[in-house]
Amino acid sequence: MAIFDRIRKSRATSSVGGVSANAIPPHLLPEVNQRVTVTMGEHVPVPSRVEDLGNGDVQLAFPALPLEAGDQVVVTWERDDAWFSMDTRVVAMDDRSAVPTIRVSAAGRLSRYDERRTDTRAAIELPIELRVVRARAIRPGRELHTYTVEVSSNAVRFVTSAPFAPGDLIEAKIQLGDSGLEAASARIRIIRVDAVTGSWRSTCSAAFDEILRSDRARLVALADANGTTEAAPSTAPTADGVGGRDEPEHLGDLHGVVDWLNRRDASS
Repeated sequence: MAIFDRIRKSRATSSVGGVSANAIPPHLLPEVNQRVTVTMGEHVPVPSRVEDLGNGDVQLAFPALPLEAGDQVVVTWERDDAWFSMDTRVVAMDDRSAVPTIRVSAAGRLSRYDERRTDTRAAIELPIELRVVRARAIRPGRELHTYTVEVSSNAVRFVTSAPFAPGDLIEAKIQLGDSGLEAASARIRIIRVDAVTGSWRSTCSAAFDEILRSDRARLVALADANGTTEAAPSTAPTADGVGGRDEPEHLGDLHGVVDWLNRRDASS
């Protein structure tokens, strides 16, 4: 029995202060005042900010999510020319202070996507077909159609009104313009979701998990030849199951939104 007591004591000691075998190295964590994105379950990812670090956890400004202690969340951030994504849990909450905060464990499953800035990116709109493999809020097998915003040799950005979240896995086919060439196929993983102000849409950044060298080369060559270095908000239509192709461009256009709702009700 003594040996089991020692094992239990060892386990208890290792868990003090939120420290565990999969603790994230401090030099990889986001810095104080740095912007991060927090995702929980099927909810849309929301922005937050690092308020403090220490004692094996990260203190964040309270995100607009119905969180409770113990909830699993995904926190994403940028550091050292890379995107980081951490699957972790909420360990404490303080919603009564002047600045409401939550504390998440600085331990969990960490994913890293390198060469964010060193990889040459080109702003270009190309039709992209998406088929969901695994997602938090979208059923597997669902097919969506939208347009890219940027492409590079390691990642792609696209607009969507579908509720994607960091970690979602998707099969993608990127149409190479009107050149008649075969589409470039890839498996991509969502690493960041940013809301488009005043719109129904979000912009998703996704890293290539799998892509043939030939497809990568064709995609980069097309982007180099036809893309620009400065990204602009996409005005291309989407058909990804939330707004449809005629979705209103801006939430602030009340007449446009009402007209769109009337057309949708008439067609349903």
